[in-house]
Amino acid sequence: MADKEKEFLARCSLIFKQFNHDVNQRLKNSTWDFETTFEGKKYGIVCLPKTNTTDFLQSGGQTLDQYLDEADKNETRLVIVCRKGTPEDFEFSKTMGFCLVGIDKLNSLYSDIMNALN
Repeated sequence: MADKEKEFLARCSLIFKQFNHDVNQRLKNSTWDFETTFEGKKYGIVCLPKTNTTDFLQSGGQTLDQYLDEADKNETRLVIVCRKGTPEDFEFSKTMGFCLVGIDKLNSLYSDIMNALN
């Protein structure tokens, strides 16, 4: 994994920790980049640091289906964190039953929390 990818993954997990999620870093055979729990709910987080989100969603086919199947099987909410998505990408995620969030939105929420704490 390249340094930029590690940095993206670390940033994502840090933000989830700041929101009081119990973050479990990826285990060897896990489908997710990391898992979180919050108020008894489980979330499987997949980070797309370099992938074009639209291309992934439209042609990800088997990979996206695998993520959704794994989420259903384990009663886990799938969350995909991307660099940038289009309005169509976000609408598609809603119709497919998973959460797509841009890192810019997470960074903004993180900044708001940090400012409120100061």
